[in-house]
Amino acid sequence: MIAKDQSYIVTIKTVKFPNKYTNIIQKIVRKHGYDLDQAKRLAVNVLKLSDLYNSRKTQGNIWADSGALVAYLVYFFPLNYLRVQRALRLSSQIGYWRELRHWYEFGSGCGTAFLAYLDLALSPVDHAHFIETSPEANALMKNLLLAAHDIDLKNIQWSLHPPSQWVDNNNKYFIASYSLNEISELPKWVQQCENIFIVEPSLQKTTRHLMTLRQQLINHNYYVWAPCTHQESCPLLTHS
Repeated sequence: MIAKDQSYIVTIKTVKFPNKYTNIIQKIVRKHGYDLDQAKRLAVNVLKLSDLYNSRKTQGNIWADSGALVAYLVYFFPLNYLRVQRALRLSSQIGYWRELRHWYEFGSGCGTAFLAYLDLALSPVDHAHFIETSPEANALMKNLLLAAHDIDLKNIQWSLHPPSQWVDNNNKYFIASYSLNEISELPKWVQQCENIFIVEPSLQKTTRHLMTLRQQLINHNYYVWAPCTHQESCPLLTHS
């Protein structure tokens, strides 16, 4: 919670997509019969995946489809990585991550948010638990982690579904990036986490849903830091 007598000067730094991921992505897409030099061919797949996201229809397991997987890696992975890392940078300047010990991520996909966090070298993570329904996405995330960071996986756990019982520990952070728009309500077990970090695109059809989630968190005694720091009901939700 931000004290009333405190003020923060936040500076915005330019973020760049690391070259190491370009090399890793090139190797992966070649295994699926594509190449980063095939701009037109890749663009067709990117457009198909974009239309699927925008339609908000049941998407199934995009990670099991070579065309969709390649489209995500060459376009959506860099885009989402940069967006998440910008939010991570800004939040780190007000000390948001200094008490992080346990990272719980819902809809982790191929690990975009966690990779962006690791590359910033912020507070160390004692334990990470990723909840992702796609085995292919989980396998891809493991490959990316090992290729980009040579990380020890013994303190990292993957689940296809949320566990029925959580370990009782402190400094738990719930992370969701580009996943909450796909569910109707926030999972109840999220309330066991002290801090919540959400990065979601505010699409025309999902804006009110996201604003409702904000109010639900306030009702459960969470203090909102961004994008609106006030704790009142959102005027856009109540008056429009």
